[in-house]
Amino acid sequence: MKKSVLFLMNGYAVEQKDSYSLYNEQLTPNFDLYAKHNFFTKLENNALNYVDGYREFSIGSKGSLNYTFLKEAALNRTLVNDEELLAMKSKINNPDTKLHIFFFANLESDLDILRDFFENIKDLRVKEIYAHLICTSDHMKGYKDLKGIITKFGYGYVPKIRVASVVGSSFIDDNADPRSIDDYVTSLFFGYSELWRESDQKISNLIATNVKPNQIKTFCINSRYEIGNNDNILIFNYDKVNYINFMNSLLDIPEKIRRRYENTPYNVFSLFPTENKRVKSVFANKTSEISLDTHLQNLYTKAAIIDTRERLNTINYCCCGFKNRVSEHIDYYDSSNGILYNTSYLTEVINNSKYGLIILNYNMDRFSNIKDLREEFLKVDQILSFIYRYCKDNNYTLFVSSLYGIQRKMLDNYGNEIYLNLTSKVPLIIIDNQLNANRKKLTLNPFGNLYDLSKTIYKNINNAYSVDSLLREKQSIFSLFFKKKK
Repeated sequence: MKKSVLFLMNGYAVEQKDSYSLYNEQLTPNFDLYAKHNFFTKLENNALNYVDGYREFSIGSKGSLNYTFLKEAALNRTLVNDEELLAMKSKINNPDTKLHIFFFANLESDLDILRDFFENIKDLRVKEIYAHLICTSDHMKGYKDLKGIITKFGYGYVPKIRVASVVGSSFIDDNADPRSIDDYVTSLFFGYSELWRESDQKISNLIATNVKPNQIKTFCINSRYEIGNNDNILIFNYDKVNYINFMNSLLDIPEKIRRRYENTPYNVFSLFPTENKRVKSVFANKTSEISLDTHLQNLYTKAAIIDTRERLNTINYCCCGFKNRVSEHIDYYDSSNGILYNTSYLTEVINNSKYGLIILNYNMDRFSNIKDLREEFLKVDQILSFIYRYCKDNNYTLFVSSLYGIQRKMLDNYGNEIYLNLTSKVPLIIIDNQLNANRKKLTLNPFGNLYDLSKTIYKNINNAYSVDSLLREKQSIFSLFFKKKK
């Protein structure tokens, strides 16, 4: 087992063109030196807080969380015999009933996930399948994806599924007026709303009146889509999608609708777990299978994570794959008493034989002015110098990176408001005596993300572990054209 130390300068990301100029040669001299003489790359990362950062690092959430699992499972054809999916299928298989899918129309590429999902259960026997699109984008650019999604549905990109209705998330999320939620649910059961068969014209009108996608009032593209007796509902969700009030409204049915049914008329499923315990989750156990906690268990090692007390519970939740349990493979240390700057304490934790991975969180985003932020960078850069020497002397591997960026208004040295925009990509330095000796033979994948970083760490802890690493052997130009002789 090779011990790995992950030194996180959280908030450190690429300075964008519209950002205040923060970086200079004096800010992080040690970091700059190590980047020059060791393996260095930049990782794709749009996270702006520790929750999104740890989420992607732990379970691989590039794009919509858990869609990663579906994409990989569809590619490997493991969904075909998935017990949880087969259990749902057995409950909704009925040629006399309809299936209603609530699909979050954020990215056009997410439609591939829906298509792959249904290709794995293509022998599903139902009367009709309707897609109800929920638009969550608060930017006008979101209409490009919405138009692409509706167009693809129209020419059968996802076979046998037709778009029924479109609504903005602001009318049904947990901040919405309960009356607007009930109005939307009522329209679903009676199958009525403003009808626009030419969706392009409707979207053009919305753009012309500056209505953001998440503010779209309900309209339908196909009529006769009402939820009827014994129909089933699948909420095709991902992370942060709870919509508890909306789900409760679906389950309870407004009183004026209830009279149409003699008993509970349908099942309500969510793709992945939500906070609403009344809704059955199709893949209740899948997120934990690819989490940091599970990988540590498979590697027969433990991790130590040092961060402030108020963050540790949420970090544990992310590292356990969004399961409400305390990890048996991770020990958490509260940094509120300054232990991240106590080199004696840090070396004691790092040197503990039970830990294969140690994660040090230096959170640069907690400052409101440039002066304090620059002072913290200098301070953390000095600690990095100590950790660098300690890891080199003890033949440990040191990874230096950041889980998220900073994008907000701050105050400069004169009290003036400025805009700091450190986003898009975060740095990664890998420092290892043995790896450096083979720098001429190895290279770093320039298209990685935070989940690729975590897999690289697992591979470093145990080189026999079956995951892909960002580190790979260099190829000569001739190897692209000639096969090696057997």
